[in-house]
Formats: sequence, structure tokens, C-alpha cells
Amino acid sequence: MSKPINAEQGGEIPERPSRWRVACETRAVLGESPLYDPRDGKIWWVDIKGCRLWAYEPGTGSSAGWELQTRVACIVVPDTTWPEDRQGAGSFLCACDSGFAWLTVAGDAVSLDVITDPEPGLPGNRFNDGKLGPDGRFFAGTMDDAEEEATGTLYALSPDGSIAVIDRDYMVPNGPAFSPDGRAMFVNDSAKGRTYRFALGANGEIGERSLFRQFGDGEAAPDGMTTDAHGNLLVGLWGGWGIAILSPEGALQGKIPLPTAQITSCAFNGENGSRLYATSAAIGLEPEDRYAGNLFAIDLL
Repeated sequence: MSKPINAEQGGEIPERPSRWRVACETRAVLGESPLYDPRDGKIWWVDIKGCRLWAYEPGTGSSAGWELQTRVACIVVPDTTWPEDRQGAGSFLCACDSGFAWLTVAGDAVSLDVITDPEPGLPGNRFNDGKLGPDGRFFAGTMDDAEEEATGTLYALSPDGSIAVIDRDYMVPNGPAFSPDGRAMFVNDSAKGRTYRFALGANGEIGERSLFRQFGDGEAAPDGMTTDAHGNLLVGLWGGWGIAILSPEGALQGKIPLPTAQITSCAFNGENGSRLYATSAAIGLEPEDRYAGNLFAIDLL
């Protein structure tokens, strides 16, 4: 049923004790980019191919969805290095079909204000995953929408509107995720089964990439991810029915099992949070899979 993940020493991979439940039934085509927004206490995420934005309020269990006029691949909460008038609840940085943009939710309305498009000459590319870095920059990667060529690039957008090219030749970039001390960035290329590590300097300098983990042929693919307070990397497994836990050195420490195959990303409920939220995708799965595309709430025991 599930694709394996090979343990370094062989034998069974321990399952991390946890308790999961469906937080929100969305049947997302391609759910992605979950985040906790401290401004309103909600969990937000997108359905890239379903062109939807979602929000879930843990305190009440209520949820809301908005139809989008374009594909939005990822959203992040801006920090205080970004303009003051964009600091309020409902204002997000995003990467979409038009490039980097501001996404604003006001009641039932959603608006997009494009900042810049780094790839106007690559109409076959689209943005995928992205995160805000420790230095306030918005890191996001592009990919070949047909998933056939390694035409993807990892970019970093600064608050002044400038863009830096961080790395190239991605097929399906996912992440990034950042170590708790801000000294390392991790980026996945899902199609190649690779997790990369970049050293980060105190002033935002980015070192050469190194291979952090290679997932084997036939294994689940590493998708979106986050880090915990101990520096472990929690990686959504596309085709793997759960979330892999990698040590700060890249060793496989365990797996959080979930009831559907395509787990796309995960995020904690705030800094040092104990509850994990995970998105999933229903694309390509049978309707009988009633868990596909839902948002999961996971308590780590």
C-alpha cells in the first residue's frame, strides 16, 4: 500500500506515537503550503490546482474557503521587514501564476497585487512551494508544469522588490525549511528524491548546496516540510502515507503515519507548537479514498 523509506541499518522504521484527526474536509486537488498565522490564530493553506484558499480556526473548528482566479502555489506571513500596511491579518505574500504577489483577504473578497514576475519568458513554468526565511526574504521555487524538464529555479524576494537567484535545475522544488537556529536551509527536489542543505550566514549569505538525503528509487518522494524545535526535519511523503522524521544529520528517525497516500506538507501551530497540521492531495486518487485532499491535525505524543 505505502511506498517504503529505507532505514540506514535495515529493519522496521519506527512509527512516531501520534494521534491524528481530520481538521477540515476539503478534497483538495493539490493541497499545499499550510501555515499558522499568529495574527488571527488560524491555519491557512492553498489548493494549487483547485484554485482555492482555505482557513481553519482551531478554537471553533470552523473553516472558510475562497475561490481564486489564478493558481496560487504558496503563501507566507510577512514579517516586520515588509511594508507596515501589509502587516494586518488577511495580508499574505504569495507566489502564483503571475509571479510574486500580495494576496489580501477582506471578508468574501480576495485580491492579488503582483510584485514582479521573475520568469516572463518561461510560460511552461509555474511556482510551487515557498517559505519566509530567517532574514525576512521570501524563498520560492519554480518548476516545469508538465514535470518533464529541470527548468525550475529557487528565488529569494527581498522587501525592496529585488530578486536573487539562489539555485537552479529543479524539477519539482518543495520547501524550503529552516533550522531553528537559522543557520541552515533545506530544499527538496521531489522528482529527483533529493533533500538539499544550504548553510546560512548571519547576514543572509547562502553557502553551496550539499546533498542532505537521497530517497531511493521506488521510495516515496519528499514533498513540503518543516523543522521542529530540536532541528529535526519533518517531511511530507508523496506516495508514502505519512510524514518522515529526519535528524539534523539526515538520518531517518521515524514516520508519522496518516490515512492517505499523498501528504504534501506540514506546519506546527506556532513557534514550539506541539500540534502539527498536514495538507494532502486527491489528484489521481480514487473517490473511495475519503481522506485524500483533507487537512489533518496531528498531536505528537
